[in-house]
Amino acid sequence: MLASTSWVPFNLGRPDLLDCLELYARCEREGGPEYSFPSPDSPGKWMNARAALERFRVTGESPLTKWQTLLFRRKSGC
Repeated sequence: MLASTSWVPFNLGRPDLLDCLELYARCEREGGPEYSFPSPDSPGKWMNARAALERFRVTGESPLTKWQTLLFRRKSGC
């Protein structure tokens, strides 16, 4: 990891990011891996994408996330 932000809102006012969270929730419903967002109501606890999306729909509050920049190196001979 080259860089990471602190916890910031996932800004679901942006349609592209709301589409991402809806996709994460759909993947969870279909048996895919769970995504994790810190719970604003219970420090140290986490909620999955389905819970984060439902909370957004009820309260209008975006879940928190960290944005990261990762460096991948290509192996020689590929």
